[in-house]
Amino acid sequence: MTFFKKANKKEWIIQISICAFAFGLYLLNSLVIKPRINENNSWIEYLMINQFNDFLCPIVVCCILGFFTSLARKIIIFNIFFYLILFVISSIVWEVLRPYILEIINIFNKTAHFKWGDIIAYFIGYTLYYVYIFFRFRKCERVKLFG
Repeated sequence: MTFFKKANKKEWIIQISICAFAFGLYLLNSLVIKPRINENNSWIEYLMINQFNDFLCPIVVCCILGFFTSLARKIIIFNIFFYLILFVISSIVWEVLRPYILEIINIFNKTAHFKWGDIIAYFIGYTLYYVYIFFRFRKCERVKLFG
């Protein structure tokens, strides 16, 4: 199984562009769309309020990671198990540990609670990024990180 694939010289530009686009969608949703949505309307509006930013978060995290690996080492991470581990860790940190930490140290007076919809949104975001990586780099040469 291949863990890394060789990235072209301009891959870091693509990674940062995807990250900027996803972050722009996050800002648009948070600052423009969410304040105008009535929670009692359609299920699409419900998803925009509750899960859209959670869907974008893994894409931003993976693009930042792809940016640094393609810029520094000229490689891209191509292993689905890596993205699954990243998904599990981020889900545990943000959806399980963070609510308990906010109960103890709540400096922003925010409430957080565990939601399965957020975890599903994380999974969809990681899966979408991996599908992009798979189709973009499926014919590139394999790279050994050490050796």
